[in-house]
Amino acid sequence: IGLGIPAEPLFRSSYDNIALETGLEVVNLGVSGTGYKRGEENSKAYYQRLSSVPSDCDAVVFFGSGNDNGQTVGTITDTTTDTVCGCVNKTINDLIALYPTMKIGVITAYPWRSFKPSTTNAMQTIANDIVEICRGNSIPVLDLYHCSNLRPWIPENESALFANADGVHINDAGHAIVTPMILEFLKTLLPSY
Repeated sequence: IGLGIPAEPLFRSSYDNIALETGLEVVNLGVSGTGYKRGEENSKAYYQRLSSVPSDCDAVVFFGSGNDNGQTVGTITDTTTDTVCGCVNKTINDLIALYPTMKIGVITAYPWRSFKPSTTNAMQTIANDIVEICRGNSIPVLDLYHCSNLRPWIPENESALFANADGVHINDAGHAIVTPMILEFLKTLLPSY
């Protein structure tokens, strides 16, 4: 199950690939343009949609945060919804309160064209903070921001791996790169699949 960036509809998503390769039932609760904080004004931020998580699922995986660029990031100890970090903490804490024994995993957003990992930027700060927040809660995290093999700031990479060369939404070839990483990550949450 995932709360995150829904796939570009013209392409087969990583969610689709995972369902095909594992036989797992994947419930994609992603809403376009939302994140841990972004979407609050429409009650669509991740922490606001936790009641949609089926109580009988084996694991919840949060995938995203790219849409939180431009929001106030805050610090990893924030607990209010005034910052992205506060919303990450609230999402995790509220899910644990709802389902104390459910397995949780987090996947950071992969880098976008304007947010190269070698530069200091909001996307990098958010990814780093998510990793630290997860470590502090004993939650496994797959850091695609730093380890995706996607480099949309290189024009050839962007045109080959991103839908309409937009530097944000990956196409089938991009999904083919990240899906094996996500599958390996899922084995840490669901070793019996």
